[in-house]
Amino acid sequence: MDSFDKRIWSPVGSRPHIEIPAAPAVAELAAAYTAQAAAWWAEHDDPRDFHAIVRPVAPEFLHLTAGWLDQLTATLAPGAFDTLHAVLTDRLADLEPFEVTVGPGIVGAVALELYVAPILQAAALAATVRGAIRDVFGADAAPEPPPARPWRPHITAFYGAASFSTDALASRVLCTLAPGEGCLITPVTMAVDAVLLVDQDTWGPDGLAWNQDTARRIALGAR
Repeated sequence: MDSFDKRIWSPVGSRPHIEIPAAPAVAELAAAYTAQAAAWWAEHDDPRDFHAIVRPVAPEFLHLTAGWLDQLTATLAPGAFDTLHAVLTDRLADLEPFEVTVGPGIVGAVALELYVAPILQAAALAATVRGAIRDVFGADAAPEPPPARPWRPHITAFYGAASFSTDALASRVLCTLAPGEGCLITPVTMAVDAVLLVDQDTWGPDGLAWNQDTARRIALGAR
């Protein structure tokens, strides 16, 4: 696994994101996978502490990203955040709530991700969010993903904070102990009935976070 800070955008700072907040069951899932990864790391001869090589995402910030604007929030025109909020509120009112299945965990290039089974409703939500961003900030603000690399919904349990070998981690996380579930962890179901419009810094001094006091909740199907 590589360090995520080699992939973050430049300049560093917070940007508008539209996130689907994770349910408590997803936080338990992420904690179980992280604990199993830590146990795997403890068996290594590497003297580094596990928490020096990864950055777990705090339970309150676990999320599925529906869309974002690659522009520093501090550089937005006055009122632009409010306009985006209004457009999203109008567009998402036409989408009905739905459920997604989260899990299993997948070891990626820079993170351990909780796989989210792709469904049409989630893809439609993400496409609606990207369209709203483009309508507010211009045609190039949130391009559609290319066919070769379609939008892949996932929830990140932890990011790599330093490079380390994950040769055996992928198979190890498949045998994560969870209360009442035995060895193989069971995916969980999560309701999606709202998104959060937030000012998010993915790699800030305290890890991935946003100001919860200024986060704006936007309901689905509110028309």
